[in-house]
Parts: sequence; C-alpha cells; structure tokens
Amino acid sequence: MRSFEAKERPRFRRAGTDAYIFDPEGAAPFLYNGATEAEAAAALDHIVPEPNAPHQEEIRLGAGFDAVPKSYIRCTEDRMIPPADQERMAARGNAARYDMATGHSPFLSDPRGLSALIHRIAESS
Repeated sequence: MRSFEAKERPRFRRAGTDAYIFDPEGAAPFLYNGATEAEAAAALDHIVPEPNAPHQEEIRLGAGFDAVPKSYIRCTEDRMIPPADQERMAARGNAARYDMATGHSPFLSDPRGLSALIHRIAESS
C-alpha cells in the first residue's frame, strides 16, 4: 500500500441529504491499512452510507458520564484519524488510553491482538 501523507483522505460523496459514503476506489489504504488485500476488498464490499449528524452536532452528556470508567484504544498507524486527534479524544473523555500499532481497523489487521487488549482492559476494570 502507498505511503500516507497527512493531507490525504479517501474520497467520499453525498448519499442523500443527510449522509455520505466513502468511494471504495482508493479507500483501502486509509480504512484498512495493515489488512491483507483480500480482507480490505471484502470490507470495501460492505461500505454503507454514514450519517452526517454525528459529525456536525455537539454531543451532550449527562453528569454520570464522568463516573463511568472509559478506555480508548489508539491506533497509532491510523490513516483516517491521526494519533494526535485520537489522543485528544481519549483525554476529553477522561479515558484510559491503550495503544495498538495498527491502522484504523484493528479488527481486520490484528483481531487477536485487539481481542487480547479488550480482554486485558475488561479484566482491569
């Protein structure tokens, strides 16, 4: 797969008035880096429209949110969400941060590592 430059992103197009969908052409290096070509191709077959609202509307959380323990798995090789942005999201949520040296989709590129990490997080909670 080709190298990543921070300004690059996969193309997407409108899907109706309130959603978008990634263009499968060229999306694999961003969404599925680290997965095999066969795994990425299979995943691309399942891309569906994503709603715009979660990216546009502020999330309002109740007072109990801070009382709930949270964990964030930062994918350090992610080409969709830069690691610095992931770190910021984890900090904003007051989450314990765990790192995986994977791309955006560790469930494809390292499912055993991901399940072991989730198990370790659950055991420590």
